Amino acid sequence: MSVITFKKLKDAIIYAFSCTPDEASKHASIILDLFGFDEYIIDNILSNDERRLILNMQTKGMISAMREDTTLSNGAPWRIYYWHLEVKTIIEYAKNKKNKRDKCKDLEASEQSLDIYSTITDNQWMHHQ
Repeated sequence: MSVITFKKLKDAIIYAFSCTPDEASKHASIILDLFGFDEYIIDNILSNDERRLILNMQTKGMISAMREDTTLSNGAPWRIYYWHLEVKTIIEYAKNKKNKRDKCKDLEASEQSLDIYSTITDNQWMHHQ
């Protein structure tokens, strides 16, 4: 089982939702506090704000829902909902963010190398002709 670190989750959230690092840090902290070292949590422990965050992450495939039907001792049916942390998907989002950051650095470097022409004075251009 792969481990989701704070940095991986934060990077995945930044990439998936295009949010600021501060917002991603806040959301990553909430998710890690809820799940701890587990991949599953029960739905009835969540506040409305936590559930909203989980539902948003579900839209990106980072979290999935499960349910279990059981019968109580008095014969009444009971349904239990769980949330599952999709570790592989989160790691892929985190890798994509790193790849995107590397591509941006490469693009900046190529733009800087193209900028060499702006350092040539008009006089030098005229001399070359």
